[in-house]
Amino acid sequence: MIYFEIFDNFGEILTTLFIVDLIIQENTNFVAFWEDYTQMFLMAQTNPSKYKTTPKDLKKLMKFVQKIYQNILSGQLYDNYLDGLHKIILEETGKSFVFQNRTFKDKYLEYIKFQINKVD
Repeated sequence: MIYFEIFDNFGEILTTLFIVDLIIQENTNFVAFWEDYTQMFLMAQTNPSKYKTTPKDLKKLMKFVQKIYQNILSGQLYDNYLDGLHKIILEETGKSFVFQNRTFKDKYLEYIKFQINKVD
């Protein structure tokens, strides 16, 4: 039942991403705090030596911070993950989606039935 373990792990990943999105979407303070945090980096750009860094390193750090903002604080982790997964599947298999793979479809349906029976 290795498929069950795979689907369980995949479900945990998706659930975690979904929960993070909900937390971000329902708590506008995260965005406000992040904007304040970003402002501190902008202030550091005026005098990088004060913070024992270089303009080049500070630029790298700002780029990293922006990626975090775009990926996490957008509230779109779940959707972005699924979109990225879909894109990779298309690139690697040339198929429009995994469910066109009969084996995958059968194993997934078997897994869903197993999970429903656990609830009953």
